[in-house]
Amino acid sequence: MSPSAAAEAKARAKGDSLVEDKVGPVKQRVAALQAEVTERVAGQEKGLDEVDRQLQEELKRLSGGIIPDIKLPEIKL
Repeated sequence: MSPSAAAEAKARAKGDSLVEDKVGPVKQRVAALQAEVTERVAGQEKGLDEVDRQLQEELKRLSGGIIPDIKLPEIKL
């Protein structure tokens, strides 16, 4: 490897290291936020499923069971 190629590789490695020092924590924070959002969305979906179940039960109760299950439209996120 020529001296200029070695110097370039060394400079590139140093630059990559400096960038990683700044980007690494940001990537970790993004990953943590994604995990938190995924967990929160799952909890909200579970809550919506429960509300749907309750609505279906109430419709059956109010109709005396003569109305078949009404499928409410799904919300696509």
